[in-house]
Amino acid sequence: LEINLKRHISVLEQSKKELKGEMAVKLKDGQDKLTSLEQKMGMQTEIISSLQDRIETLERQLQQQRDTNDEELDKLRNEGSSNLALIRCQEQTILSLKSDWKRQSSEYLELQNKYDELKDGTDNLLMEEGGMYGAENAQGS
Repeated sequence: LEINLKRHISVLEQSKKELKGEMAVKLKDGQDKLTSLEQKMGMQTEIISSLQDRIETLERQLQQQRDTNDEELDKLRNEGSSNLALIRCQEQTILSLKSDWKRQSSEYLELQNKYDELKDGTDNLLMEEGGMYGAENAQGS
């Protein structure tokens, strides 16, 4: 019985040593896998952090571009309003100039008619006086 117990104890101790070896190997494999996962997680964390930084940078750039676009749009709207006001002013000036031109054209035609009348009257008087002078000269000689 004692020999059987010793043999059984020896077998158990051998099994215990094998189990410890297997457990040590599994523990080492588990630790290696854990270390590998931790490294991968570290790299993933760095990538995520880098992507977050890039996203924040892009969001800032986008906001700056929006602000710039808004400013440019306001500037163009103001410029358009100014141009529209200038166009309206120029339209009024053109209408006023057309009115002045029509009035001056009418005045010119009136003056031209008066001139023509006066010229005709003057020509007639000169012809009459010329006729008189011609008759006086003819009488005087």
